[in-house]
Amino acid sequence: MQEAKTDTAAGASTPRVDTPNGAQAVVGAWLRAWLTGGLATAALELGMSLATPLPFSLGGALLVTALISLTALAAAALGRAIEHLVAPGSLARTAHTLRTILAPNTPRTDPERSRRWTVAILTLPFASLTLMGLTAGCAYATMAQSEAPAFVALAVGALAPVMLASATLVALAFRRVLLLTASLPAPRHALLGLLMVSAVMTVSVAATGHETLAHLGVHALVPPAVLVVLSLSLFVARPRAHAHPVRLGLGIALLAVVATVGAWRLPRARSFATRATWSAGYLVAGIQSTTDLDGDGVASFPFGTDCAPLDDTRHSLAQEIPGNGIDENCDARDTAVAAGSPGGASRVSPWTGDQPDLYLITVDTLRADHLGFMGYDTHPTTPDLDAVVERGIVFERAYSQDSGTAPSLWSLMVGLTPFQTNLVAAGFPPNYADNETTLAEHLRAAGYTTHARLCGSMFAAPSWNIRRGFDEFEEVCQQRPRDLGQLMLDAAHPLLAAPPDHAPADVRVRPPRFVWVHFLDPHHPYADHATLEFGNDPVDLYDEEIRYVQEFVAQAMRLALDERHSRPRFVVLSADHGENFSEHGRDPHARTLYREVTHVPLVFLGGELGPRRVTAPVALGDVFPTLLNLAGVPTPTRTTMESLVPTLLGGQPNPARAIFQENSWSRPTHHVKGLILGRYHLIRDLTDDTTELYDMLADPRERMNRIDDGIAEQADLLRRMEAFIATTNIPEAYR
Repeated sequence: MQEAKTDTAAGASTPRVDTPNGAQAVVGAWLRAWLTGGLATAALELGMSLATPLPFSLGGALLVTALISLTALAAAALGRAIEHLVAPGSLARTAHTLRTILAPNTPRTDPERSRRWTVAILTLPFASLTLMGLTAGCAYATMAQSEAPAFVALAVGALAPVMLASATLVALAFRRVLLLTASLPAPRHALLGLLMVSAVMTVSVAATGHETLAHLGVHALVPPAVLVVLSLSLFVARPRAHAHPVRLGLGIALLAVVATVGAWRLPRARSFATRATWSAGYLVAGIQSTTDLDGDGVASFPFGTDCAPLDDTRHSLAQEIPGNGIDENCDARDTAVAAGSPGGASRVSPWTGDQPDLYLITVDTLRADHLGFMGYDTHPTTPDLDAVVERGIVFERAYSQDSGTAPSLWSLMVGLTPFQTNLVAAGFPPNYADNETTLAEHLRAAGYTTHARLCGSMFAAPSWNIRRGFDEFEEVCQQRPRDLGQLMLDAAHPLLAAPPDHAPADVRVRPPRFVWVHFLDPHHPYADHATLEFGNDPVDLYDEEIRYVQEFVAQAMRLALDERHSRPRFVVLSADHGENFSEHGRDPHARTLYREVTHVPLVFLGGELGPRRVTAPVALGDVFPTLLNLAGVPTPTRTTMESLVPTLLGGQPNPARAIFQENSWSRPTHHVKGLILGRYHLIRDLTDDTTELYDMLADPRERMNRIDDGIAEQADLLRRMEAFIATTNIPEAYR
């Protein structure tokens, strides 16, 4: 079969593509280009996965290659179908024009035509960037008024014609300026320059791994961009064709489907494809969504665990209703949760005496193992804090219930894990349902005044009812980017400082108060503080941020502990979550439940508490019943957390108590549950149907998965995990 003659010189007639042989050749060249681009993209994905500490999996490599090959085939088929329906022959004609522009020996017989080509090449990306900028600006301005997704979408949609018209006018003005410019590059130089700039930007995203881009998931766009650019470039530059392209495409598609289904049966391959790669996880999520036949957010066979593919009330994320004759959560049982398994909250007597002032100080993204008083010695991160906390009780193994700010804190404020909480799924963060009572509401009912000074844009959302129960609730940073410690301390100072000795009696004698202060600085993006030289790697800059903010945190704690206060007081220092620096893939926090993103500091100071260290595991959510007990409020029966008051009085945490965690905010979404009991950490991914078990004492970095290694406690851990899952309920909007 003859190849389509598309490499004619400039000025030659348009290549013939209407004949059967010519059309067949174009199809073959199109398929070859996309297949080659797909294999190259798979090689890029697998090559980049080697830069992560996650174990390489041959089955995972096969799964990634098959998924990207299917994507490339689908793109080729879709592109060819659109071309055939809308503008037959346009692929070959466009490729021919581009080859003419790029050919180094093309004579410039028509300078005016060359100028028009150059102007078009330069104007198109300018117009696209203008439209993107206008859209981003509109969305930003809209979100300043409301973060409700429906409102933002409606506003952006309503303004779309205005933005499009504005972008068009700007592009026309830019085009006019170019046309008036005396000297313009040749079309091929303009096109090559544009391609080089795009390539440099793509490589920069891939190479720098900037933590802000990592949080946004922008790196996942690199493989698709490479696939598209490389495939189109091959079709233009090397239009060689395959014989029998349709047969070849169908054969490869069949092999890729078989490889995908076969590799998916391997747990390690599933974990590798979704955790160690940039974009394959999104392909998996897309395939899983196609097998979610009943729309309940859980895929069915072969890519999911939905035991009732056509019944949206039965799936692995459903909450079990015991004794109704229906197995809602697919665990093959219709039984009540075993007593004590999900939390077993203790019922302790309230702390007696005068109601103390309660100060809760949290620091965003503060890893416990990067603090001096927790044994960190790589950099001197916390000299001021070390001097303060040595006077209190340090819980060396405290774990947050989620690795993201919003779910971790809404969990803390009601004493439940994030999805044991009854939520109203309206945007993000979701709101508490009416039947939930927050820590501030409990304390205000007990006679406290309640105050919050917080740093973080999500706290500014007026629709998020985590503010429920607070007399004052203020986000003070107003999206300032860095150096926020002093700003936070100044805003909280009136609530923390003791009144002066000459203050009137009505100022010195007041009701008890609950004050929550939240510092933000260790959160990305990291500032490079000129007075600190820890290094230039992200983890070094992170340590610099900790060193910067800890001075202000320590001052806040000293103010709250000042003996001139008229009331007894307790100060709690903790964090919402930690941070990942490639210990378990590229994802930072809010994506997984490994130790580096859930191990947080927890220190209690004040009253008659003396210095002490507690080595048994406890939950960040335990702060909820503990503060209530310190205020004289009994532990609510609904909480699944345990009061630490017995431990503060000299006892030890319950050694048989399990700490539960959950996360559903990864990109793409994965529903992951965690359990910490003694030395073991069990992590169950309900989306991938994978289970990990780590010995946190022997393997503190959680490198060696011990599942099915014969650990005696494994059966009990799995039983407790299944009992916990039955108590959680992820709203359908977040599945």
